[in-house]
Amino acid sequence: MTRIDLPAGRSPEYRAAFGDAVQHALYEALGVPMAERFQVIAEHGPSGLVIDPGYLDVARSAEAVSIQVSLNHGRDAENERRFFAALADAFHAAVGLRREDVVVNLVEVGREDWSFGDAETHLAWAETSLPQALPTGARNDDPLRTHLDRRRRELRLRGRHDRPAEGRARRRSESLL
Repeated sequence: MTRIDLPAGRSPEYRAAFGDAVQHALYEALGVPMAERFQVIAEHGPSGLVIDPGYLDVARSAEAVSIQVSLNHGRDAENERRFFAALADAFHAAVGLRREDVVVNLVEVGREDWSFGDAETHLAWAETSLPQALPTGARNDDPLRTHLDRRRRELRLRGRHDRPAEGRARRRSESLL
């Protein structure tokens, strides 16, 4: 899940280029599949997007943007640095944004913290018998990742239909409390 906050007045093409650049950087640096795209892109006036122009001696302009990415725990610092660089490079290539104007925050959460609809914690219960981490640098087209992704989908589908309906209803009602 990615939140992209931009200064106001950007064209639809500019916003689309930003979304594409984020997804490409997630894929290249962290192995997030290109099709798994969840983004909120918002524009703000000067009082709605406040980014310190000189924090930590980095000279930011009025064009500075804020990117916040929520993702599963498990990326090491090297992968995160690679993502930051890939993101800044992608923005520069796509829309000419200066690297200094890219402020990024990663929020790591547990697999149990996600629901992609139907009031289910899709990633938590389906992954109990599978490895939680792939080798550093594993990507969407890696054979191990492909195998694990296919197995996870099978478990999700089977698990969804194998669990008693009253259990799903109970979990839904408990989650609303």
